[in-house]
Amino acid sequence: MQRLSRAESQQRTRQQILDAAAELFLERGFGATSIGEVAETAGFSHGAVYSNFTGKAALGVAVIDLLYEREMAQLQHEVEATAGDLAALIPALAAWGAGAIGDPRWARLELDVAAASAGGDSGIRGSNARRYERVRSAGADILATIADRNKIELPMAPDDLMVGVLALGLGLGLQRAADSEIPGSLFGKFLAALIA
Repeated sequence: MQRLSRAESQQRTRQQILDAAAELFLERGFGATSIGEVAETAGFSHGAVYSNFTGKAALGVAVIDLLYEREMAQLQHEVEATAGDLAALIPALAAWGAGAIGDPRWARLELDVAAASAGGDSGIRGSNARRYERVRSAGADILATIADRNKIELPMAPDDLMVGVLALGLGLGLQRAADSEIPGSLFGKFLAALIA
C-alpha cells in the first residue's frame, strides 16, 4: 500500500474529524458535544482538532458546509437523472425535500452554530454567508438548466429567484423541525408553482 503524502494525511485527518463531529453534533447536539469528544471519536488528540479548526464554532460551520455540500450534490444528481424534465423532476424534488428538509437535528445544529457566532465572530458570519452564496449559485445554475431544457421563462433572474428558493427551503426546514406533520414534499410543489 502506498504511503499517503503529508497533504493527503492532513486531508484524511480533517475528514475523519468532520465525520465524527457531524455524527456527534447531530446525535447529541452542538452545545452538548465537546472538542474532546470529537477528538476521541475521530481517534485523534485535541491538538489534531485545533490544528484543523480554529475552534468549536469553526468546526460547526465546517460540518454544516459538509451537510449542505452533500445535499446539493444529491439535488444536482436528481436534476441530471431526470434530464431536467419537469414531469419527472418535480416528484424527484418532492421526494428529496421529504427526506432532506426539516431534520430537527440539522435545524438545531444550524441554529446553535449561528447563535455561537452571534457574539461578533465576523469570520464565522462570513463563512455562513459564503455557504449560502454557494448554495444560491449552484441552485441558480440548476434553475437555469431546468428553464432552458423546458423552455420556461423564469419570473426573475435565477440568482434573484434562488434567494427566495433558499429562504423557502430554510423556512420550511425550521417549520418541519418543529412540526413533523408538515410534509417536506411541499418544497417540490412550491418550486413547481414558482417556475410553472
